[in-house]
Amino acid sequence: MTDTKQVHVRIEREGDQQQYLSVALSGALTIDHVADVQQQLLQHLDAVQGVRLSIDEADEMDLPFYQLLISLQQTLIKQNKEFSATILLDEEKEELFRRAGFEFNF
Repeated sequence: MTDTKQVHVRIEREGDQQQYLSVALSGALTIDHVADVQQQLLQHLDAVQGVRLSIDEADEMDLPFYQLLISLQQTLIKQNKEFSATILLDEEKEELFRRAGFEFNF
């Protein structure tokens, strides 16, 4: 059986000198898509001063995908780069993460 759920990734450069990466994620933010999204992000990180992440309309979001976001945040911090995130999730998804011990502190 093939997974037909998709993740939607939009990556754009922004800023006066295109020094920031604007990343918009939606759809199935799950373990099935972690490697692909990670690869897409890694292709751009060296050339930017920061990342502005936006998650809206997430049909699904699981803990492995959340761990990818934490890893992205920590990588940027270690490289002295900026990171900001706007994550809009329904109450059920937020509760799942709280119960797992995660806090949205982006």
